[in-house]
Amino acid sequence: MDDLCKARTRVVLAFSRDEPMTEDLARSGTLARLPRWPNVELVSLPTRDHKPSLAQRAVHALADRELDRIIRAALHTKRDLSQRGDGLRVQAADNTCPRPESPAVTSGS
Repeated sequence: MDDLCKARTRVVLAFSRDEPMTEDLARSGTLARLPRWPNVELVSLPTRDHKPSLAQRAVHALADRELDRIIRAALHTKRDLSQRGDGLRVQAADNTCPRPESPAVTSGS
């Protein structure tokens, strides 16, 4: 996740209720660390599995929302570049991604 954050890659994790992967992410501590990655969003789908049409509609709406966000950001960037005049200088945003952590050391029982 740190590498994705540094690359400014947005990640949307969408899980149905009672999704086993959510429990795996909680056990590994990943869910607790999500606030450190501003590029990651956790979305809960309004169903217990991915097959019903309700889940499919929710995923379609989520994809539409993300595409709209990407398009708005691209249009905003294009407008900012055209207002600069030369279109060559783009100020980098502050890097809010964390530094990689040292691997946790755990003792076996």
